[in-house]
Amino acid sequence: MWLISLWGVGLLAVAIYCIWQAIRDYRRGDYAMAAAGAAGAALIVLMPVQQHAVKVEMPVQLPS
Repeated sequence: MWLISLWGVGLLAVAIYCIWQAIRDYRRGDYAMAAAGAAGAALIVLMPVQQHAVKVEMPVQLPS
C-alpha cells in the first residue's frame, strides 16, 4: 500500500517539475517546449488512478 503512495508522490514531483520547466521555457520564449511541458504535466495529473472498490450488501428489511 505504501508503494502506491510513493509512486503518487513521485508522479506529483515530476508534474511539478514539468510545470516549472514550462514556465521557464515560456519566459525564455521557447513556446513549443513550454507547451510540451504543460501537456506532459496535464497528462500526469489527469492520469486515472487505480482504486479498489468494495461492495457491501446490506440485508433488506421488508415491512411487516
